[in-house]
Amino acid sequence: MSRVKAAEDLLQEAEKSVKTSMFKWKPDWEIAGDLYDKAALAFRTAKELQRSKETYIKAANAHKQYKALHHAGRSMEQASAVAKDQKMMDESVQLIREACLFFQEHGSTDQAAVTLEKAGALAESAGNTQAAVECYLDAVSMRDMENRDRMKKIPLTKAMKLLAKTEQFEKCLDLLGQLMDLYQSLSLMNQFGLCMLGGVVVNLKMGDYVGADRFYQDSIGKYPAVATDESSLVANELLSAWDEMDDQRLAACLAKQHISFMENELAKLAKSLTLDKAGGFKSKGSGVPAPLDNMPPLTVFAKPAAAAPAPAPAPAAAASAAPPAARKESESPPPPYMEKDRQEPVVQEKQPEQEQQEEDAEDSEDDLK
Repeated sequence: MSRVKAAEDLLQEAEKSVKTSMFKWKPDWEIAGDLYDKAALAFRTAKELQRSKETYIKAANAHKQYKALHHAGRSMEQASAVAKDQKMMDESVQLIREACLFFQEHGSTDQAAVTLEKAGALAESAGNTQAAVECYLDAVSMRDMENRDRMKKIPLTKAMKLLAKTEQFEKCLDLLGQLMDLYQSLSLMNQFGLCMLGGVVVNLKMGDYVGADRFYQDSIGKYPAVATDESSLVANELLSAWDEMDDQRLAACLAKQHISFMENELAKLAKSLTLDKAGGFKSKGSGVPAPLDNMPPLTVFAKPAAAAPAPAPAPAAAASAAPPAARKESESPPPPYMEKDRQEPVVQEKQPEQEQQEEDAEDSEDDLK
């Protein structure tokens, strides 16, 4: 009780400092902030966690009034820790994100990034995967603002593992691509190769062999030096075994030690890969159906019926037996062009002058003889 009494006395002094009177026109926020912090610590020591959390929040607001944003962030961070002791994880995450805003406004970007990573860890322990991923990615953005590429590795990797664990494969592949770009900029070939192998595994887990092969080829084109790395050789062998539907070769490839060098979640995905001898491919424990399961059922069309035979022509004998008059009536008149063709040739008569010339020519021939 003595500790609680001491905390209450400090709290009363802090509240007295923020009051105004005839001779005190402005609140003394600086003194009040320090007294609130001391009172909150005393409440926490006395196991009065709820009152301690509320007092830390008051301290943060007091520090904010006189622009001591870094101190405000520290007080809010302590309030988040008390909420964690109360097993109130969602509230703890919210409070620590508010502390991050104080640090960011103060200009302490590095401290804000560290605080966001703590918030992500708290959300992950609370089972709130979405909030954890958001905190980790916000921390990556903070690192980008400071151009500290090496510091992005940890939050990016944690976010990628959470997405792989919850089977959010599309987002997981996106973060693997960001990690590969980071490792390429830092000339870390081994880490680049492991991410490439992980991307192949994730695509195969989705049942997308074409996507896995494209991911592999794009990675080799982006960083040609990785083609001789052990990870590249294992990825190539894995793709070959999958393409040839060879169970034994796939099992031998997944049993290699290099598979275990990947992150734990990716290694677990790799161990769960199997082949389906029915012609498609599946993964153990995967909610993604095999490609052949998505095909619509085959439709069997009935064979068309044979056409009826054409009637036989009338025999020629019957036509010849018909009387001549009937045949003439049945026959249709020939078309005009046939009549024109059937006309007899016209013999052109010789003119008198032409005959006289021919006779004269004969006479001249006789005279010469």
